[in-house]
Amino acid sequence: MKKIIWWSISALLALLIFIFSSQPGHESSEISSGLLSDILALIMPNASTEQFEFFHTLLRKASHFSVYLFLGIAIRNLVKCYQVAKPLTYTLLFCIAYAASDEFHQIFVPGRSAQLTDVGIDFAGSLVGVFILYGVEKLFRRISR
Repeated sequence: MKKIIWWSISALLALLIFIFSSQPGHESSEISSGLLSDILALIMPNASTEQFEFFHTLLRKASHFSVYLFLGIAIRNLVKCYQVAKPLTYTLLFCIAYAASDEFHQIFVPGRSAQLTDVGIDFAGSLVGVFILYGVEKLFRRISR
C-alpha cells in the first residue's frame, strides 16, 4: 500500500512540475506576477519596479525549490519502500536527472529557456527535503525509544 501511495504522490508532483514547465513564458510570468502583486499590495503597497522584480525572481526560485523539496521527500519514501541500499543516492540521482530533463524540456516551450541555476535550485530543494525527512525520522526514533 505504501508503494502505491508514494508512486502516486511522486507521479503527481512530477506531473505538476511538467505542467508548470509547459506553460509559455508569458503565461507563467503572468501567474506569478499576479500572485506577487496581491501579496505585495498587502505588505508593501508602494513597492518600486526594482523591488517587484526582485521579489518576482525570488518567488519563482522559491517555487522551484519548494516543489523539488516535496519531490525529494516523495521519491525518497518511494525508494525506501523497495529497501534498496543507499536510498539517498538513488533519490538525489533521480531528482537531479528530473530537474535537468525539465530544464531541457523548457527549451522547446515558447518564451522559456533552460537555466543551469534552476537545476541547482531544484537539486538543493530535493536535498533539503531529504535531510528534513531524515531529521524527522531520527526525532521519531528517539521519541519512540
